[in-house]
Amino acid sequence: MSDTNASFQADEPFFQALLIPHRSLGKTGFAILMGALLFGSLVTGAFFLSRGAWPVFG
Repeated sequence: MSDTNASFQADEPFFQALLIPHRSLGKTGFAILMGALLFGSLVTGAFFLSRGAWPVFG
């Protein structure tokens, strides 16, 4: 065993990093996006419902 290995203690972290997720969309943008998707889904579902394809809506 060399001197460098002997001086390393298990209590000390070898590498320490703070991981933070990258979020490019804020809360307002997320709400707008979800609202647009909800609206599009409801319009598409209503179209299929009016054509008699009720299982597509539900």
